[in-house]
Amino acid sequence: MSKMFALSMSLLLLGACSKSSDQKKPPEPEIPKPELTTKWTPSKVSDCSVDQNVSPSLYYMDEVFSDNGQRLTEPSIIYADETFTFVYYDKSESSSRISHWVPVDNRIRAVNSQDNSTLYDDGTHGDLVAGDKIFTRSCLYFPEELLEDSDVLKLHGLYVLSPEHRNSETVTEVTDNVRVTEGGFFITIGKPYLLRIKDSWLLHAPNTCVVCKEAWQVAGDVFDFFTIVTRDHVGGAGYVRVHDNINGTGFNPPCDNRSHCYPMIDGKEHQEFSGLVWQPNPSYDGLNHEFAHGLLGIETENFPGEGGLAWNEGDGMHLDSSSTLTGDLMGPLWDPARGWPHSVLLEDELGNRSEVYIKQKENGDFYLQPEDPERFIWSDILLYMMGIVPAEEVTETYYKFPNPILNNCISTSSNLICRDDTVVADELIEYGVEDLIARYGPWSNEIAEFDPRLIRVGVLNISDRPHTDAEIAWLSKSMKNFSQANDLDSPWGPKIPWTWSTKGLSKLYINAQEMVNNHQ
Repeated sequence: MSKMFALSMSLLLLGACSKSSDQKKPPEPEIPKPELTTKWTPSKVSDCSVDQNVSPSLYYMDEVFSDNGQRLTEPSIIYADETFTFVYYDKSESSSRISHWVPVDNRIRAVNSQDNSTLYDDGTHGDLVAGDKIFTRSCLYFPEELLEDSDVLKLHGLYVLSPEHRNSETVTEVTDNVRVTEGGFFITIGKPYLLRIKDSWLLHAPNTCVVCKEAWQVAGDVFDFFTIVTRDHVGGAGYVRVHDNINGTGFNPPCDNRSHCYPMIDGKEHQEFSGLVWQPNPSYDGLNHEFAHGLLGIETENFPGEGGLAWNEGDGMHLDSSSTLTGDLMGPLWDPARGWPHSVLLEDELGNRSEVYIKQKENGDFYLQPEDPERFIWSDILLYMMGIVPAEEVTETYYKFPNPILNNCISTSSNLICRDDTVVADELIEYGVEDLIARYGPWSNEIAEFDPRLIRVGVLNISDRPHTDAEIAWLSKSMKNFSQANDLDSPWGPKIPWTWSTKGLSKLYINAQEMVNNHQ
């Protein structure tokens, strides 16, 4: 009997253990998420702790990421005495630590640590939730001496500013969530900003663009264009056509009021408003290209020749590079046999290789010119199409090469490498501004207030939380430089300013403070 009793008790205890192991563990308590509208400033290098002064944005990364390999730095614009956090999403990872994040840069430092490359998903080193597949490293920085005498250090999608620029921009608060500087609007939108990767269309579609509505409310109908700018790198720029008010360049909008059929968020027409640039990174790279889409199209058909002889014969929106045109709507010269993405590279006697474009010598011959900033200066015929140059000042003749013939070239898997800069053609299409006018009529604009030499742009910088001082400094100074600089010397903004690319003939009017003051 005693053996039977012992066996029964063993089975009873075994069953109890089995039931206990089948029970689900209680869920980890959720970390309370702070209000995104809370003002926040990054920790200084001298006083950074991974579990203190955490950016409110980091608590919402689970709502931002969707695909493996996505990454962000928070913030991506800092002063050199401030720190940042790197986050990386990879749901396929089984480990709680990874060391293969890119970039691993020996110039990056981690406060109080010799290891700058390991990311953690174990609730340490700034990681907020263990096991959520969001790998994190906080209290990272770049040594201030790397700036040397520079204003800005740009690397890996980060912008490190000299602390000398702290509080250098005058900021005016217009509403609870809208601030303005001479360089643009700074608009806090809270949780919708979390969609900048998953569904950015909702942030800049004309019928859902909340920040567009807010800009009209505080400044009035004074915008030819908007550009909506994120404070971190989440993609490349794009243009949304709303109205095409220019005649004589091939525009043929499909709906009433020369529109592209979008209902506007506030129910008004805003006839003067041409469109908006979605700029999902703070570099401002791509703005020349996208503003040109707004002013040029390219919407012509079969010009200067039919089909493959057209200057936009590729996708109908961009200029073919096998011509003597210059400007940022065309890429480098592509391999005549294979086309995009196989660019032509010219190799010099030292073995150096450069992408090229086609130029004409004074004797009429054509040659391959290694890419330089002059490739991004708009040809006069394109400046005419923008309304910047009158037709009588466009005297240049342009050439389209249906099949450029290059010499002494070798094909590789990626490129066509040439050691001779000569370009000849078995057929050449010649055209000028008179041919454009004969096809489409003279240039005019439906909006009397539109001045292509001073284009009115609402620069709408958006964020989930209020922008930091460093973000305001970089974004304001960069856009001011892009809008008006007539040289290539500034460290602020993209390499090619708008004014320089238009030969000093056009500027962008972006002063949000004046716009708001004039409306009040």
